[in-house]
Amino acid sequence: MKQSSLQSYFNVSEKENPSTKRPRLTVESTETETEQHRIGHDCQTSNLQNPVLQPSTGASNSNQNISLGQNTATTDIGLYTAHPNLVNAEIKLHFLNNPWVPEEEYAFPIFNRTVNRKIRKQSIARSWFFKFPWLAFSPSKKGLFCRSCVFFAPATSRGLALRNLVREPYGVTATQITKAISNLAIHEQEMYHIDATEKANSFKRLYSSKRGDVVDRMAAHSNELDVMRRQFLNSVVETIKLCGRQCLPLRGHRDDGHLISDENALPQSNDGNFRALLRFRSEGGDTAITEYQKKGPSNALYTSKTIQNEIIQLCGNFIRTSIVKGVNNAGYFSVLADETTDIAGNEQMSITVRYLFNRSINPLFPDWQVDEAFLGFVMVEDLTGEGLARTILQSLVNWGISLCGLRGQGYDGAANMAGRFRGVQSIILESHPLAFYTHCASHSLNLVLMRSCEVREIRRALKIVSGVVTFFSSSSKRQSILQSAIRQMFSNDATITATKLTKLCNTRWVERHTAVVKFLKLYPGILQALLQVEEFLNNTVASQAETLRLQITQFPFILALNTLKLSTEILLFVTKILQKQNMDIVSACEEIGDVKRKLASLNQEDFRLIYDKAKLLAAEHRISVRASRCSVTEIENEEQIYEKMYSTMFVPFVRSLKEGMDTRFSSIIYKAANINRLIPIYLRKY
Repeated sequence: MKQSSLQSYFNVSEKENPSTKRPRLTVESTETETEQHRIGHDCQTSNLQNPVLQPSTGASNSNQNISLGQNTATTDIGLYTAHPNLVNAEIKLHFLNNPWVPEEEYAFPIFNRTVNRKIRKQSIARSWFFKFPWLAFSPSKKGLFCRSCVFFAPATSRGLALRNLVREPYGVTATQITKAISNLAIHEQEMYHIDATEKANSFKRLYSSKRGDVVDRMAAHSNELDVMRRQFLNSVVETIKLCGRQCLPLRGHRDDGHLISDENALPQSNDGNFRALLRFRSEGGDTAITEYQKKGPSNALYTSKTIQNEIIQLCGNFIRTSIVKGVNNAGYFSVLADETTDIAGNEQMSITVRYLFNRSINPLFPDWQVDEAFLGFVMVEDLTGEGLARTILQSLVNWGISLCGLRGQGYDGAANMAGRFRGVQSIILESHPLAFYTHCASHSLNLVLMRSCEVREIRRALKIVSGVVTFFSSSSKRQSILQSAIRQMFSNDATITATKLTKLCNTRWVERHTAVVKFLKLYPGILQALLQVEEFLNNTVASQAETLRLQITQFPFILALNTLKLSTEILLFVTKILQKQNMDIVSACEEIGDVKRKLASLNQEDFRLIYDKAKLLAAEHRISVRASRCSVTEIENEEQIYEKMYSTMFVPFVRSLKEGMDTRFSSIIYKAANINRLIPIYLRKY
């Protein structure tokens, strides 16, 4: 039965009859919630209309009100047989717990019976009340009743109306007195009597407590459960927040069921960091978790993946609300967006805002700083410029950001984002003319390096490095051989601590600097590991190792890596600066200007230093200095090799870097120059 139906069923009837209002009787019970539920159902079955201990208007023969203040009302059960459904719980409880048994000298009605022409006097025997404890005598009806059946038996049984002992007295005739013992025994075996007795016992257990009626007890239990639930949810939320701050995954292999078992045994399988941390809190003294797991309902544990996701979503909403408030207070902002595909293959867009944030709490001395905040991921279906623009603007509006302050856009260089005619930036610019588009400076720098690496020797060197890294990382045995070789070769060099190669980044080309530098440092160990693989493993793997060894022992390969190392050293520092959230367009142009000046200063002397380093490394490993795919007879002079590598590799690579910087950063430098004229410190220059 639902709680709503229970509450409506146990409605107090005082409002209907305020004149019968009297104090409630407080009682105590120890039965479980399941028993209360069953009792409520049984009471409803027996048409109990007013169980909250209010005086009823049960009709007697004299149609007078019945209350405990009258002696007859407390002893005569016959007064309640006509309308048992109108009897209140107080009177029912009294008759069930304190049945009236006539005294020894009580004069029961006497009936004369003729047996063998002799008249015998017969009457109700007092011993019957002890043999059949459910019996009760009605002085007004001058007969016997079953106390349980009067209040809890149905009106009919097997299609017949219940009369004797239920609605009508028994023992009012000589024949009934004669057959009383057998008939009472038969009644005791009737199914409706057994059911009524069970309901009566349950009723007594419920209303014998001192904790109030069903509604009060349900309300008290609900309030107690609400307090436990809030305390437990507080621990759950704090645990999820901890996992979020520490970037810990929540779920495990199996994460359902009770958190704490009766035997306090650990789970047989990993159930995740979230549940493990909750158990840790419980063991550390968080009683809210222990109490709720013991007393809380099994269908509301609040530890499922659905609850976890809901709490994470709520935390995200609170964070986003705080960010939106800061953006609206700032007045002006720029939007940054990028579209990508997640691991499940769904197209989604990340949206970020840049705005001025006042970090000072003193309004007289504001401390405005550029802040950059991530707002969320948005699923996209329409990948056209118009569809993406609509998604960005609608998401900002849904989150509560006023578009009146939109003053900038920042995307990558894809056609659907940066297109001049139907790209996202042009479509948004039509409705917000002051939201100028700026190509991400760090992304532009990455594109410059990617384009420059198309030079043949540089491209070939990167491909070889990627092949060597994949060769060792794809096998644990080969990885172990590499680590052993590196430890052996650099056992006396405390500066070399790395024993694994770094994979080349597929998207951020500047980040390949780390992989190139590590490859050059570990070059002797890599060479030794390839030689060992050739000797100990099968023919196929040995052939691959030999091919890689021959490739990395070519002088142009070593020279190309050293050249790439020099250029990435120049670009890596400025790339990290451009990615700072407080970077502005003027500062970005200053950093870009420094890079352009360094690239412009690269000349043949710098190449000579690179060439000498490569030549020294080649000499250490007995690698001949010659151009790729050329024999010694074709180029005999080392100076010719130097000139050839300078003209075919170094010059095209550096020239591509310079041209890329001029092409991709011309517009941003123009915008920065115009903005500079508005800054007071630079006004004198113009």
